[in-house]
Formats: sequence, C-alpha cells, structure tokens
Amino acid sequence: MLQKKIQTVLVILLLNLTCFLAVMIATAYLVAEKEVNNTFTVGNNETAIIEDYEEVSQLNPGDIIRKAVTISNIGNNSCYIRVLSLFSDSDAEGYARLNYNEEDWELKDDGYFYYRSELAPGSETSELFSRVEISSEAEQEQIKGFNILIYAESVNVEAGGFS
Repeated sequence: MLQKKIQTVLVILLLNLTCFLAVMIATAYLVAEKEVNNTFTVGNNETAIIEDYEEVSQLNPGDIIRKAVTISNIGNNSCYIRVLSLFSDSDAEGYARLNYNEEDWELKDDGYFYYRSELAPGSETSELFSRVEISSEAEQEQIKGFNILIYAESVNVEAGGFS
C-alpha cells in the first residue's frame, strides 16, 4: 500500500513537472526575440532653378523678351521635378504670355508643371519656357513691370514620384 502511494505521488509529481515544462517551453517560444538591424541611407535630393533672361527697363506692346527657365539636379539621386510658375502681378496675365514647353512638361490640375522624365544627377531639364510675349494689342498704359516667380520641388525617384 505504501508503494502504491509512492507511485501515485511520483506520477502526480511527474505530471506536474511535465505541465510546468510544457508551459515554460510555450512561453519561451511565444516571447522569443530576434534582433535585426535595418540599415538605410537618406539620399541627397537637391535642385537649382536656372534662369537665363534679358533685363528690360521698359515693356512695350509686341515685345518678346528672352527668359528661359530650367531645373538642374545638383543632388546625388535621380529625381522627379515639378515647377510652379506665377506672375507677381495678376494683371500681367492679361497681356503677357509664356511659351510653355508642353512636349517635355505637363500642366496638371494642381497648377504645377511636371517634367515628364526623371532627372539624373548632374542633369538639367529642358526649358519650361523660353520667352515672355507682350501682347501687341495691349495698351501701353496698362503694361507695367512684373516678375515671374518660379518655385520648384523634387522627389527622389525611388520614393515613387509625386502623389
């Protein structure tokens, strides 16, 4: 009878030990960690606006003034370019016109011109426009000085472009 009690106690202890080990193994499996180091580098996405223009002291009806705008990629990565072009005086839009290059640039609904190709490091876009034309039908009194404001943005090609 004593031997039967010893066997019963041993079986109970063995079952408890088995359950304890099973719980410990399951816990160790569920909380196991593995360290992984992700390395990445940040690209250098930098552009410059290049303007080649003729200074004019007096604007007259029918004038055609040279003003060429391009964007240069001076960074280390290929990028996509978009440019916003605005007149400093909204009245100038009535008598001045820019000859936008719609073959290489696309005007989208947001008002930006998007360069149709990616721009490699050290490269320059084709001209967004090359001249300002003052309408020959404009009255001399309505023509006044203005600036053309150029704002450019770029995004790394690997980022997937503008959205």
